[in-house]
Amino acid sequence: VREDLKIEIPPEYLEIQEYEGRLETSELVTSDIKKMDIKLITPEEISFKPGQYVQIKYYNPEGNIDYRAYSISSTPDEKNHIELNIKKIPEGLVSTYMHSLNAGDNIEFSGPYGDFYLRMDSHRKIVCVAGGVGLAPLKSIVLYWYSHHIERPLELYYGSRNIQDLYDHETFVKIAGEN
Repeated sequence: VREDLKIEIPPEYLEIQEYEGRLETSELVTSDIKKMDIKLITPEEISFKPGQYVQIKYYNPEGNIDYRAYSISSTPDEKNHIELNIKKIPEGLVSTYMHSLNAGDNIEFSGPYGDFYLRMDSHRKIVCVAGGVGLAPLKSIVLYWYSHHIERPLELYYGSRNIQDLYDHETFVKIAGEN
């Protein structure tokens, strides 16, 4: 660098933190997707935008650290816990690890990350399209939209290979019926 330069860091990058949480509940909602509720220990609260994700920290058998990204499926209104929907990938290191955890186990993660989130400065229609566990970030967006009575039309298109893999389907049918 031979002259002055200016570096701009988006404000949300300064909000990324390391967290420790405790698995409160873990429920198999399809044959390979678990809904996991993680209560925050330190810090005790997280701020994020609907649609963002966290990075789970995993200590692999070789003593190295691996990270995997998982979308937050709960809303930002619930600041002392997050919900993750995690699909078990055959031979997947972190997804297999997460599926092996029991209530009371500790989990380390960092976040929030991501530019995919509900934009509050728009009046355009919100169109959400997902398949399988791709529903997780959209669930956060839809639930936030619903609970805050956002005056924008929202459409959710969600599919799966079979009816058994449509997790939380009743929730979305209820929201659609009311809206």
